[in-house]
Amino acid sequence: MSKQRRTFSVDQKLKIIQEADQQGITQTLRKHNLSHSVFLRWKNQFNTGGTELLKPQYRKIDPEVKALMEENARLKR
Repeated sequence: MSKQRRTFSVDQKLKIIQEADQQGITQTLRKHNLSHSVFLRWKNQFNTGGTELLKPQYRKIDPEVKALMEENARLKR
């Protein structure tokens, strides 16, 4: 059985970053069971682009485009 990836909202990420600044990084990461690399990525994203870069960066494909791509692949076969 595989573990599912946890997801954090922008507000949760901001609270964790602020808590780490106030109470210390190691203690906060242990409390929230986060790795140091994830925390540093969030902090760097926040420092460079604010809350906009903390939003998930998933590539969303329009369903119509996806259907056309599948049809194109089917026709090529």
